[in-house]
Formats: sequence, C-alpha cells, structure tokens
Amino acid sequence: MNQDAVIASIKEILSHEFIDCGYRLMASYLKKEAYLINHKKLYGIMKEQGML
Repeated sequence: MNQDAVIASIKEILSHEFIDCGYRLMASYLKKEAYLINHKKLYGIMKEQGML
C-alpha cells in the first residue's frame, strides 16, 4: 500500500460537497475502496497531513 495513494484517495473523498468526516468514518470509506488500513494508521496519516 502506497501512502501517497491513500492520501490522494482521502483528498478525493473529502472533495465531495457534503463530506466532512473523521478518521474512523474515513477508514470505513477507504475499506469500501479496497484499502486495508487500520484506523490508527489512518489517524497518523491524516494528522501528519493536517486533515483532521
């Protein structure tokens, strides 16, 4: 799993008009897109990128 691809997917999901979610809901969205990512790892990525 490439971290840059995960970040791009997060930004794409957050770009929708009425989507504003935290790391736990984002983890479920990414699981629907076939990413295997733990919510704790996702928290670290989103905190590092300033997306929380």
